[in-house]
Amino acid sequence: MPLPAGTPVGAQSDVTKADDSGRFVVGRVWSGDDMRPVLWTDGVPRVLDDAPGVGPGVVDVNSSGVVIGSSTAKDGTTLPWVFADGTYRVLEVPDYMNGTTGVAAINNRGDVVGSGMSSFTEDLASLVWPGGGKPRVLLTPEGQLSSATDINDDGVVVGWSLIEEGGREREISLRWKAWDQPGEYVYARNKNRGVVSEIRGNFSGGSEIFVDTGIFAGMVWDDLHGRFYPLPTTPESINDSGDAVTVNEQDGSQVVVAVNGTTRWKFPQRTRIATLPDRNPVTGPEPDAVGTIGAVGNNQAVLWHGCSDAIIH
Repeated sequence: MPLPAGTPVGAQSDVTKADDSGRFVVGRVWSGDDMRPVLWTDGVPRVLDDAPGVGPGVVDVNSSGVVIGSSTAKDGTTLPWVFADGTYRVLEVPDYMNGTTGVAAINNRGDVVGSGMSSFTEDLASLVWPGGGKPRVLLTPEGQLSSATDINDDGVVVGWSLIEEGGREREISLRWKAWDQPGEYVYARNKNRGVVSEIRGNFSGGSEIFVDTGIFAGMVWDDLHGRFYPLPTTPESINDSGDAVTVNEQDGSQVVVAVNGTTRWKFPQRTRIATLPDRNPVTGPEPDAVGTIGAVGNNQAVLWHGCSDAIIH
């Protein structure tokens, strides 16, 4: 992907996230210690200058090109913000979470989720900003800590919490279908704990943790039909068809598989897919995958177009 005008020769770039179509991409460009957040729109880069605070970092972008991220204020506190129509706006945070609140994801309606440290409970608590407006705390079944990680376009939120199992605290995911009701624990097959981090449509991607062994295995969960699809590794990204980016354990390359287990694409080694755009039957400029290629000292933000769906043996 092209670098902004005036970028020094030899500068590096990478991708943090893209929207569901791949039209809008956020990431960073850096040379030495000079690191700047960037928004690419249809492949055209724009440095996101004049962010509030210092050290701005982008987190996510939706299909309207609205970007979320955070910076650090002079007093060391965190400033979560939204960038839209060329303007930054710092998100409102609860007084009892001031200084510790971060953002995690934005959906295409403009709803934002994140979390912060509550001074009341001294634990993490999940937040949703409906339409980027006033924040609401997301409740948990037993008042325990939680951290929201993603939200789909229906407003369903996923995140993680802790429960006691076998005399120890164990990680488990929560799923909030309604923002005024406590989240529900996510269990996979045979009462295995589920830990999901991404939700696209009715599909969630993450891991299941086997009760008897504690071993992790990747999975995609189709909540609409109540089905769990096993994966060899925890998916790096999923789309709203349930396609998932997994890792080939033999050579470390990334592979996209469909929910039926068919391998769709295999990428070169040293490829890191940040977002797997939704399938689009209309031929157009939208990329099939968005991410970064390269190694230390040679990172490049990349779009992949025209990937073949031939099965790789």
